[in-house]
Amino acid sequence: MSHHQTGSVLENAVTVTAPLARTIEATVAHYGWTRTFIYLKLATGELDAIKAGRRTTIITDSAEQLFSSLPKATFRCPRKAA
Repeated sequence: MSHHQTGSVLENAVTVTAPLARTIEATVAHYGWTRTFIYLKLATGELDAIKAGRRTTIITDSAEQLFSSLPKATFRCPRKAA
């Protein structure tokens, strides 16, 4: 029995899609943000969420927009010790 490849890599690729929404805990884990940061952004309207009973769920598109809008980090070279 031979293993002959007939399809391309793209034909066999699996598409991974992001969930429509994430829990606060999943958002913390995914983006590395703190709960305080998330609640601050919810309070200022920079992040959107829905409620399902007692659970607050962050809208993924909203989190992606916020993530993309954050400023690029800048760093200075460390000073040499005298």
